[in-house]
Amino acid sequence: MLSYLPAEQSDADEVVALVEAAGRRAVTVPGDLSTREGNVEPGRAGGRRAWAGSTS
Repeated sequence: MLSYLPAEQSDADEVVALVEAAGRRAVTVPGDLSTREGNVEPGRAGGRRAWAGSTS
């Protein structure tokens, strides 16, 4: 999984191309991990939040 800022899209595209050229799959998640909104735990039904100190 590759997390990156939206402004880094071109860099992320390059990394994805390298990963896929190596025969692997790349999953990209654009967002700002320094914000609460940017910390949604992938794979959880309902888009559950994963934030330090969170109990939900």
